[in-house]
Amino acid sequence: MPRTKSADSVAPAGPRLVAKSVRATSAQVVPHEQIALRAYELFLQEGGGSDVSHWLRAEQELLGSQLPVRPARKAGGARSKG
Repeated sequence: MPRTKSADSVAPAGPRLVAKSVRATSAQVVPHEQIALRAYELFLQEGGGSDVSHWLRAEQELLGSQLPVRPARKAGGARSKG
């Protein structure tokens, strides 16, 4: 007769994979909707562009981050050598 698991069964001993907690000491939380609205405003101001760059800029503005934003690369702009 096969064994059935009981409600009192114990998980096997050994290492467990546990996600590292995100550092939240002084981090602000900005609602998704607020970031989306600001990203859309940036999109309208620029008349188009990259949704990802707008999102990242909106997050940076709303979170008050001091990290510099990398400028977007121009489409079709090849680097010239020396």
